[in-house]
Amino acid sequence: MKNLTSRILGLLIGSVITWAALKALASGWRKATGEEPPSSGDPDTPVRKALTWAALSGVAAAIAQILSARVGRLVGKTPAKP
Repeated sequence: MKNLTSRILGLLIGSVITWAALKALASGWRKATGEEPPSSGDPDTPVRKALTWAALSGVAAAIAQILSARVGRLVGKTPAKP
């Protein structure tokens, strides 16, 4: 049961951190550009803008993943992975 609880807690921590990182990124984008973040499905979005958003989103997701793992280990619920 403890293992299941650990997994659920790890999933919740990861989800919250990822959501917060992407919300912060979108807010920063709006503040820096004065526009809404581009949509990947919008054919009218310039390639440069779409690629910039994709790169920033990827970095934010990677940071969220690292933070999730670290926070999970601090809580003592998620085992370290290589």
